[in-house]
Amino acid sequence: MEQGSRWANIWHTRWTGGGTPTTVQRQAMIDAIAATYRTDQAGANTRYLYYMTNGASLTQIRSTPLDGVTASLVAPYNVTGVQTTDPLPAGAAFVITLRTALRGRSRRGRLYFPSPSEDSNDSTGRPNATPFTASAIAQVEATRIALIAITWELVVASYLLVSAQVVTTVTADRVWDSQRRRNF
Repeated sequence: MEQGSRWANIWHTRWTGGGTPTTVQRQAMIDAIAATYRTDQAGANTRYLYYMTNGASLTQIRSTPLDGVTASLVAPYNVTGVQTTDPLPAGAAFVITLRTALRGRSRRGRLYFPSPSEDSNDSTGRPNATPFTASAIAQVEATRIALIAITWELVVASYLLVSAQVVTTVTADRVWDSQRRRNF
């Protein structure tokens, strides 16, 4: 998703409807997540790709149930960033923190978004508070609410604790982080 390198960003969701979700219901969940990147859900110019350079794009979203049986559902996308200014370095990422009602490392999650253009920096080299940081938080919060409306919920999954906790709050600090472990 970034200037010649591919990134993976893992979102965990849980179906809250009865039975097993259908392919149509899984596609609706995928579309809700894709809207974070491509649709102004929280106001004008809040979609994440608005802040990314035109060398970055969203190419696919894969839904993989963790039941060990159901096949993955892959939805291709061809959505490209719109900024024409210089990108931040390839490993830089903006991190959204997903908080639950419980404390501890296994009960909070992070989403690593590909870095946007240099224009998203303030004069000290940190992410702009407004509009960039505020828009990114608002987009993920809008996605969390949209998932609830279609019988899904955004969760923080802990493989260590074999549990999933519902996300209650979306936050971010104003520093660039590193995306090294999610490049492939």
